[in-house]
Parts: sequence; structure tokens; C-alpha cells
Amino acid sequence: MWHKLYSRAVSLILCHDKPKGRARQIEKFAEVASRLRMLNNYSSLRAIITAINQSTFPGDTVMETFRLKTDLYKKFLSSDVLLRTTGMSVKFSGIARANAFISP
Repeated sequence: MWHKLYSRAVSLILCHDKPKGRARQIEKFAEVASRLRMLNNYSSLRAIITAINQSTFPGDTVMETFRLKTDLYKKFLSSDVLLRTTGMSVKFSGIARANAFISP
């Protein structure tokens, strides 16, 4: 199911020829992602966030246009950070060390 949702989202983003159309589609998916997060549907949320990240690249005009929607972009980044797997072991080990000093 995850793969089907991911594939459909990527195709709907990339089917637009102009960057403005792609940015508008990403905005719609970002709104869907924020609702999925409120519903605690993290599997579908990961599919949508991954689709947005995979259909753009750094310095893309589409993402620059999407960044102008400040509140929606902040919600997107919050979900992206929540689901990000890189660097989590470093954060976890830092928390574990901090807790080792606190516990009796």
C-alpha cells in the first residue's frame, strides 16, 4: 500500500510541466501530510513526505516557491524531521548518556 501511495503522489507532482503547477501540487500534498500526522497515520505520512522529497532537488524553483508558504512549509519540515532516519543514532546516544547521569 505504501508503495502505491508513494508512486501515485510522485506521478501527480511530476505530471505538471511548469514549476508553479508542481509547487501547487506539493502544497496540496503537504496539507494532506499535516492531516495524516494529526490522524497518527505515519505510514502514509512517510509515503507523502518521501514522494515530495524524491520529486524535487536542492535549489529547485518548485521548492523555492513552496517555501514562500511559510506555515505549510514549517509543518512539512516538522514531519520530515520526525520521519528522518539519518542521525538518529547520534541523537539517541546523546539522550542515553544524559539519562545515565540523571538516573540514580
